[in-house]
Amino acid sequence: LMMLVEQLPVPVISVVNGVAAAAGCQLVASSDIVVATPQSRFSTPGASVGLFCHTPGIPLARRVPRAMSGYMLLTGDSISGEDAYRAGLVSRLVPEDELQSEVDRICASIASKPKKVI
Repeated sequence: LMMLVEQLPVPVISVVNGVAAAAGCQLVASSDIVVATPQSRFSTPGASVGLFCHTPGIPLARRVPRAMSGYMLLTGDSISGEDAYRAGLVSRLVPEDELQSEVDRICASIASKPKKVI
């Protein structure tokens, strides 16, 4: 699935309204655009159970600064939607009741562009 995400000929938008952990966090980090709520949580919890999450760690390290990816990968602790937004993991941070309308707005904006540009 993760390799397919990178090969898709259309933008991939992830929406998080809850927890994106391990492979979920990897999917988020592999997406072109991420929309989340401030209450959302993001984590690579492998370190908490004695594992190093190298698979989600690769796209995560490509997406956010080393200080944040290192913190997430080495502690296994989750970060908030606000922390993820500040780190660049999340593109847009909106209240839960505005989540769908923001995704619709983004999709309409992308769809209005010439296909060759996208």
